[in-house]
Amino acid sequence: MRVTVSRSSMQDRTCCRSHARWRPTGTCTCTSVSPRSSAHAKRASSAQDLHGLATFSDGDALGSDLDAVVCAFGLRHKADRRAALAKWRDALGPKGKLGLMMWGPAQPDDPQDWLATAAREIDPALDFARVRIDTERNALAFLMESAGVALVRHTVVQHNVTFRSALLFVTALVDASEWRAEYSKLSPAVAARITARVCELAGGPDAPVVFDPVATIAIAGLPGAEIELPHRPSVRIPAAVPVKV
Repeated sequence: MRVTVSRSSMQDRTCCRSHARWRPTGTCTCTSVSPRSSAHAKRASSAQDLHGLATFSDGDALGSDLDAVVCAFGLRHKADRRAALAKWRDALGPKGKLGLMMWGPAQPDDPQDWLATAAREIDPALDFARVRIDTERNALAFLMESAGVALVRHTVVQHNVTFRSALLFVTALVDASEWRAEYSKLSPAVAARITARVCELAGGPDAPVVFDPVATIAIAGLPGAEIELPHRPSVRIPAAVPVKV
């Protein structure tokens, strides 16, 4: 089994663990546009003793005839999402699958939005709003069809996330987000005010932050292909999938 994984956050270790669960043999190539992220993932995979199953590269180069291409929380950062999907489509083998993980649908009072809220209160010119994708089924199906792949599974999941303190939560938000570079340009005084405001929203700097973020998992394949899915022997994808918009 040959898999390539593209990921945008600092938690690349989950890619390697997932691959280890998929099959006991095969190869997994993890790509990242962040050398820092790639280095972190490589250290994590060594700790998991994956016996050379996973390799790592900077950039977004792909192989060909792949069994799967998996992108975890990275599609939202692509300037041209249709082009990105088409590139991943071209890397798939005849029975290959494209897997996407995305934040959303958006939830009210999401703690992950506190940084943006605090920044706007302190300086309306600061825009730390998260980049989002419309993760509703019809919207994703339309986007994928426009790139030449067909959506075959759409699942919304939640999982519990716990931070021991609001200060640790702020650190994680800044370190693993698309705002890291811009945030580093802030004056220490402004950054401290934003941190203090987020801690206030959480109930204090030492207050734990506990929430259940919502994410969407989408699986797609080539039109007309027969692919395997968990708990089902195979799925024949229609040659063309009508999309209601």
